Amino acid sequence: MFRRLRIVSLTALLVLAQLVASPAAAFAADSKAGADTAIGTTGRYIVEFSARADLRPARSIDDFTARGQFVVDALRSTATTSQREALALARSLGVPSTSYWLRNVMVVEATETQIARISALRSVASVHLEKIYPLVEPIPADEAIAVAVGDPEWGVAKIGADQVWAEGILGSGVVVANVDTGVDYLHPALVAQYRGNNGDGTFDHNYNWWDPSGICGAVPCDNAGHGTHTMGTMVGGDGPGPFTPDIGVAPGAEWIAAKGCEDFGCSEGSLLSSGQFILAPTDSNGLNPDPSMRPDIVNNSWGGGPGDTFYLEIVQAWRAAGIIPVFSSGNPGPFCGEGGSPGDFTESFSVGATDINDVIADFSGRGPSAFGKNNPDVSAPGVDVNSSLPGGGYGVFSGTSMAAPHVAGTFALMLSAASDLIGDVDSATQSMAATAMDIIDMSCGGDADGDPNNVYGDGRIDAQAAVALVATGGTLVGTVKDSQTGDPVSPAKVIADNGVRTFSASGALDGTYKLFLPAGSYDVEGSGFGYEVATANAVEIVTDETTTQDFSLVPLPRATLSGTVMTAEAGIPVPGAKVEALGVPVAPATADASGAYTLILPIGTYTIEASNGGCILSSTDSVTLDQDTNYDFELVSKIDQFGHGCVASPQGWVDVSGKMNLRGDDQFRKVGLPFDFPFYGESYRTLYVTTNGYMSFTRPDFAQFFGDQIPSSNTPNNAIYPLWTDLVVDDASQVEWGIYRPDRRGAGAFVLEFTQLRVFGGTATVDLEVFLWKDGRIDMLYRNNTGNPGDGGSSTIGIENATGSDAFQFSFQERSLAENVGYRYLVVPTGFAAGVVTNGNDGLPVAGATVISHPSGTAVTTGADGSYSIRLVPGDHSLDVAAKHHVGQSVEIAVEADATTHNDFVLAAAAATLSTDAISTVTDPEVVTTATFDITNDGTVTLDWSLKERNRGATPPDLPDAPAIINGYTRTPEWGPAPWKPLAPTASVQFDGPFESLVSDPMGDAIGPVDVIAINGGADEAELGLELVFTGGTPMDQTVGYVLLDTDQNAATGRSALEFSGLETQDVGVEYFVDLFAASQGVAYVVDAVNFNLVAVVDVTTVGSTMTFAIPVDAIGGSRPVNLATVLGDFFQPTDWAPDEGHGSILPFSDAPWMSADVAAGSLEPGESATVTVTLGGAGFSSADYVGDLAVVANDPRKPVQLIDV
Repeated sequence: MFRRLRIVSLTALLVLAQLVASPAAAFAADSKAGADTAIGTTGRYIVEFSARADLRPARSIDDFTARGQFVVDALRSTATTSQREALALARSLGVPSTSYWLRNVMVVEATETQIARISALRSVASVHLEKIYPLVEPIPADEAIAVAVGDPEWGVAKIGADQVWAEGILGSGVVVANVDTGVDYLHPALVAQYRGNNGDGTFDHNYNWWDPSGICGAVPCDNAGHGTHTMGTMVGGDGPGPFTPDIGVAPGAEWIAAKGCEDFGCSEGSLLSSGQFILAPTDSNGLNPDPSMRPDIVNNSWGGGPGDTFYLEIVQAWRAAGIIPVFSSGNPGPFCGEGGSPGDFTESFSVGATDINDVIADFSGRGPSAFGKNNPDVSAPGVDVNSSLPGGGYGVFSGTSMAAPHVAGTFALMLSAASDLIGDVDSATQSMAATAMDIIDMSCGGDADGDPNNVYGDGRIDAQAAVALVATGGTLVGTVKDSQTGDPVSPAKVIADNGVRTFSASGALDGTYKLFLPAGSYDVEGSGFGYEVATANAVEIVTDETTTQDFSLVPLPRATLSGTVMTAEAGIPVPGAKVEALGVPVAPATADASGAYTLILPIGTYTIEASNGGCILSSTDSVTLDQDTNYDFELVSKIDQFGHGCVASPQGWVDVSGKMNLRGDDQFRKVGLPFDFPFYGESYRTLYVTTNGYMSFTRPDFAQFFGDQIPSSNTPNNAIYPLWTDLVVDDASQVEWGIYRPDRRGAGAFVLEFTQLRVFGGTATVDLEVFLWKDGRIDMLYRNNTGNPGDGGSSTIGIENATGSDAFQFSFQERSLAENVGYRYLVVPTGFAAGVVTNGNDGLPVAGATVISHPSGTAVTTGADGSYSIRLVPGDHSLDVAAKHHVGQSVEIAVEADATTHNDFVLAAAAATLSTDAISTVTDPEVVTTATFDITNDGTVTLDWSLKERNRGATPPDLPDAPAIINGYTRTPEWGPAPWKPLAPTASVQFDGPFESLVSDPMGDAIGPVDVIAINGGADEAELGLELVFTGGTPMDQTVGYVLLDTDQNAATGRSALEFSGLETQDVGVEYFVDLFAASQGVAYVVDAVNFNLVAVVDVTTVGSTMTFAIPVDAIGGSRPVNLATVLGDFFQPTDWAPDEGHGSILPFSDAPWMSADVAAGSLEPGESATVTVTLGGAGFSSADYVGDLAVVANDPRKPVQLIDV
């Protein structure tokens, strides 16, 4: 779903970031007075204290651990002493508060009256409402998954980092960090360098990852892409090793990360907490801080306007502890003095952005600094920088955000080459500035001679020169070989440990390695996959000398995995299928003509995948290999809903000569076809040919440069994608057309030939050819294209219908193409499995049941009439059907071509029947009375039932001035947002029901494919649960939008539904909303609608066409009645509203103290009954009319909740 995520979710985040920033901008951090909050409402305040720790003695401490501990101890001692009185007052007021010691502040959630009392304390220097600081957002470049435009990436080569690698210096022994949006720690360019990687397939995130907001929780993630991109530029790839692309400056360094930015905004609280983690990393619970685990360098690609001292003390503390603080200078445009904070501090090392020609970017922040320094300090590549993105892809961004990590990576190279620089921030920064390439620009002033100046600083950095200036040590070289064969071991790893730090290097393909080390004695290990570790002790490294240490590794025991790869439907061999052990450096086996394969591996447990290109679904399984083992695979042919499949093409390359006037980037030409071409049931005579590796039957708009997953309703649609990525037709390229008639008769094929299409921003080229045959067949041919993108690693390949509802996706960002191959897309013989799913009790249809076919894994959802239909290739299949509160079934079927195999399912279920729907009694106060009712199971399976109470209030007699009652609940007209408490994602949906029907929306009233037909929900004292039901076939990766929550049930308070693209007739006043932009990723965000603070992150479960999630009621002001409405579809083009008029209402279940039952739950077999005795009234209750509900909650699919009016 990358297209949907990349376009829609980024839009959502940017909208939220703008809205979040607006209220914060109104509050100045300059006085002890309360801010502009309404009387009685709470705000999130930063309380700053006057006391400051003296960190100057830290400079004289040489020991890395001791120095860090001194800084931490001094800061904590100062904070503990100065905050004691304020923390005690906060506790007495019942005010939630969090104390920070890195900057002497505490964060409190208080009313104006409460904060006034705290601010009056003598120890308090100032109070202000919490701010949201923006990321230094990337300038729109090629926003999406992009091809690696160079190996190494151009910025890495520009500063000479690859020349440093040639000396064996890759950043080994150094730890870098970023305070950003998070990192995709499993990205192939980053996973090996993550300090939490244990090297055996497991990870330890303690002391290596921190997420104060709880958006990701204890496992690293990146919900915005920014942090993964900046980390890639610091350390991505492996330098001279076999991995490509090399996007990082210091691929030998390790990394850790703190998520200081919730998305494209970074709250003060998260930045403070992240800053503390950098100085003294903690375990995953935020406990047991250990400054010895701190990084050597921290990159910060975020900031605000100039002259803001918010982060000054944090930067000073980092520097006192020997951490080099790198900051981007911001993207404010070419205006003098606008370079932002914290980069403009004299203690920060700020970075401007240059392009490939060493020209300053127009957006790059310039000085002078409000704090008296030339700003930026240096400049680095920051225009069209290609780096890693979440999900394993790569993307091209521009900004000073991209420049700063080049500098951080260069510092890692310098510290690796001169370990005595570790902790010496002054010497390291001075050395980098001294070796930067001078570029004079006095447009914003600077030193008299223009060096440094306020545009480029000291110039564009030169990693090779900086490392050459500081490097002291010797070189360790050698070869790692197999002890039995003498062959090189590749990949090999060498680790050197001097008792203080460890340094490592990866071997080359020939088994050789090279590692630059400070002088001293080392214990050195040589290792490789499938070999025992070899050790050499007391290896001496001498300055300016080379030491040789070879390793001869003993192979571990091996075993043979063998078997066959056959088609699942027909049981015939799949010659050429690839069988591979994932994640290990062993070449895959290839199946022979009989489908047989053999793979030799060291003894162990592996994930084995069998695949055969994009025409067949791959199959993956875990196999334990402790002896020679046989394992057979069955592969399933891919088909789309229309019936397209694909096979290896018999067609060869044909040279055509018709010239097409198509040149440039993101261009197209309209061409006429010589015949009516059939495509997804329609016929076309016109084709639009683009420069981006695809052609469509509707006019392209280039809203998306790069390929993404199909099908998707986003454009382009109605298209053929031989290699959809961002390509350019330049002077060396050719786009030609012609008619090919193999037998010189008939219409033949229309041919498009593309040669030397260049990747945007790079030098790699591809050759493609597409044949459109009159009968609808499509051939896609690929010549001798090498590497990415020619192998499909950054592209989308396939075909898609006009609405984006059906597609045959050959591959998406997979290296699925070999050289000189071709594939034919055509309508293949298929049949159908169809039938109706009904309830065995009443014989009526079961809507929303899921029917899954095996082995294809194709799943469909039954419609309102209970019917299903699945297109399948001929052969044997099994069908599994499941429906909520029904007993599932399975059946084996045989499908024939051009025929339908009918199979109806009758599902057994329980059925609860109640003897009454109301209990009413009149009695004197404090007199106990009882009533009974019966529960009977009229179904065919066990009935499980339980009781829940709902207190709808009491009306005393003779109280004419009682406050208004809404749905039985007393409420006041005032409303205030709940305190902002970021919550970790729930482990799963906690609300276990009951779900009551809240909204019914007509089927088919949506503008697009996202059609919500029902909203069910419920609440108790802890959770508010919601269930959104969509029509069968709804693309659940596109169910973005909002759920609007009116928590005071007053349409006149909160924000209007219109502000969220809602309807005027939806009478809700929005106090909170649920943002569903990432629901298909399993996450929803709950946001305070007044100030746009994030109050909770919750898990989303999607089964079939139903989406379910639960909201902690504490995050939205407590358990109380809630009105709601939804806006679904694209954020700027909503496709469905529910309800169209009015709202749904949730009444929470809660204890009714005047009502109790003798049995709370039970089980009944078919035909059994149970009698429940209800006790009403009792001591302590005064005269009144008490009203409530007793809910019988059961696994009855027709009546899951039955209410007895009490």
